Amino acid sequence: MEFDYFEEDYVNFEKDFTEPYAGDTPLAFITDDMLKTMSVYTPFFILPGHMSKDRLRHVFYFVVEEDKYIYSHYE
Repeated sequence: MEFDYFEEDYVNFEKDFTEPYAGDTPLAFITDDMLKTMSVYTPFFILPGHMSKDRLRHVFYFVVEEDKYIYSHYE
């Protein structure tokens, strides 16, 4: 399973992720770690409060299509 890096949904994910993200590591360097935490049954990634600008937990949801994670939204 992987992200579809060349689709608009991934661009939207990048934009949405960088909004609350307070870390110094670029998204390109942490996507493999994100993929390791997700599965077909848990297609979401949690940004913990200690890594967000507003100190709140943010959940990024994906839809599984074939062998790709398609970004849906975040809370």
